[in-house]
Amino acid sequence: MGHHAEPGGEALADAEHGLAVAPAGWCAFAVAVDTTRRLLWVSTAVLPTADGYAQADSNRSALVCWDLAAGKVRRRLETPRTGARRLLGDLCLTADGTVYVTDTFAGTVYRATPASESLQVVVG
Repeated sequence: MGHHAEPGGEALADAEHGLAVAPAGWCAFAVAVDTTRRLLWVSTAVLPTADGYAQADSNRSALVCWDLAAGKVRRRLETPRTGARRLLGDLCLTADGTVYVTDTFAGTVYRATPASESLQVVVG
């Protein structure tokens, strides 16, 4: 199970919980560090077994980009909220900073660049 931040919070780390990469109810599945741009990419999803799970958040998943220098979320790119099961899992970081991430349940591969404001479907 992934680490989480307190409800409503998204701190990169705190003394009590250590590394916290997702809000309550959300779990982290994969991470990649872009050392050139000082970004941390994390695939996350809401799971019923996670601390702080809320039924209203069921089937949500997101790719989160952290600014390591600032210790804050730069952007959160969510999968479409259609009610279908979603789970962003494995991810791959390329030399140009592009991230590819799989959606286990939808059979989709998404792409995001350091400047992306949304996930772009590559396969699926």
